[in-house]
Amino acid sequence: MQVIAAAKVVFQSEQPGDEQVSILQNSSKVTADAVEALRVAFAGLGGASATSGEGSGASEASSSASGRRASTPHVVPTSEQKSHVRSKSAVSAGSSAAADEDSAEMDDDEMTGSPPSASNIAGAAAASSSLADGTMSPDVMSPKDGIKQLQREFSSRDPEKVFKVQEQLGEGASGAVYRAVHRETKKVVAIKKMQVGVNNVTATVKEIKIMKDLKSPYTLKYYGCYNKDDAIWIIMEYCDGGSLQDIIDARENEEVCLTEQQIAQIVAQVLQALEYLHSMKKIHRDIKAGNILLNSQGMAKLADFGISAQQVGDEKRTTTIGSSYWMAPETLMGGGYDSKADIWSLGITIMEMAEGIPPLIEEQPHKAAFRIVNDPPPKLSAPQMWSKSFVDFVSHCLTKNPEHRPSSAELRRHPFIAEVGDNHDAIIELIAWSQKDKKKRVKKKKLPKSADVEDEFNLSIWFDETGTNKTLLLPGHATAEDVCRQCAESTKNTKDAKLYGLYVVIDDGSGKPKEKKMGPYDLPGKILSTLQKKFKGKKTKGSGSEPYKFVYKV
Repeated sequence: MQVIAAAKVVFQSEQPGDEQVSILQNSSKVTADAVEALRVAFAGLGGASATSGEGSGASEASSSASGRRASTPHVVPTSEQKSHVRSKSAVSAGSSAAADEDSAEMDDDEMTGSPPSASNIAGAAAASSSLADGTMSPDVMSPKDGIKQLQREFSSRDPEKVFKVQEQLGEGASGAVYRAVHRETKKVVAIKKMQVGVNNVTATVKEIKIMKDLKSPYTLKYYGCYNKDDAIWIIMEYCDGGSLQDIIDARENEEVCLTEQQIAQIVAQVLQALEYLHSMKKIHRDIKAGNILLNSQGMAKLADFGISAQQVGDEKRTTTIGSSYWMAPETLMGGGYDSKADIWSLGITIMEMAEGIPPLIEEQPHKAAFRIVNDPPPKLSAPQMWSKSFVDFVSHCLTKNPEHRPSSAELRRHPFIAEVGDNHDAIIELIAWSQKDKKKRVKKKKLPKSADVEDEFNLSIWFDETGTNKTLLLPGHATAEDVCRQCAESTKNTKDAKLYGLYVVIDDGSGKPKEKKMGPYDLPGKILSTLQKKFKGKKTKGSGSEPYKFVYKV
């Protein structure tokens, strides 16, 4: 909890705007040791701070889009390929050089870990004591100033009372993302909930720090963060069009995937995001359709900076990390890469938009990696059906030698992009189609309601020591750990509270009830729903009660 609280000092170091103050209202008691512990995490970031400024200042082409031809029928992936890309796309190939400074950053696609315990935090604080006489990084304010600013700008509030969580939008390796509404302003936001432990606190701090630095209309806006039960809630801009990947998937049965005009308008904005990012010496390292979000105003925004890297001068990165099928040859080779690696990934994403799937998706990741390095650059399956300008643009993005590969600024001057100007009409029409199609699909098949949304349910708990039971009213996203905490507060435990757990006991009529201890992050709401369906209409002989119960015991 103290590590998370210390993180807030850093995350909210800037003077917040009115919107941030309105949406984010929280503060915590932050000890000097906690801030020192966070210094240890920040030490792994390495390098200089990001270059200041709003962007490169490059002028935007204003000529109107014209003469776009509709794209050809796209390659429709099989269900096996769809499953393959979902399970294999976010693969970290591991470090290619043990001495790479990225290893100090804890770069990892799987940013998971247990919530920090008091002993872990104390250990981190103790480890930081050796740095006490050093100079504090300019990215980290002093504990005294940080506490003062945090207490001055924010009040102490429970995020569940500030936001109403409505539905889960998706789930990744680092956490789940939810649609939520700010209760006071009714503003819709996206919330990413992450469990933070000593193993992933550095990566979490890095991701939030990068998001906080970005001030571009073409990157996802960051509002701030809260902590709740050892988890960080990252509050972000909500894009009602969803991810580009969702739209590509929805169009698998259409005659075409995306048209040239739709692709051009999306790519034009992604290039502006990359030009801005690269001007700050940052490399995204995971450009793909799943990390491009769209809204109904026709805007495309780059998201998910969990494995982004900060360059120091002209020094190249060497960690082999990213999503296998989108990774650049030089990234896979491990000899060093820079922002040009993002351009290759963009080229693969363009092929994904045009044909529905990325190249080499039929291969296992390690075989795909071998072919990306050794084969000629991939090409559109039917280049004769696309405009010469589009084919040429894709080939420029997929130039094998990064020294000859154009930068984001150079690609913005390519005729395929220069003709777009400020026109977003094709994207707006695409989002309108997507939302209409989504309603049709939901109508055909009612989706099961997730227990992760803010629904409430009653859970009857038996206390083993007293032989009594009590009914608790819980939110749908409550975990077994949450239930145990409430049980501990409502009864006097005779032993250490850490020894108690929540058990599911099932009486199948054999005379030997079966019991299973729930994990701390298991959801009782989901388990209760499953048991209700399984034992519908069945009662225990003699007592006439349900054949299952939840028990709080040692």
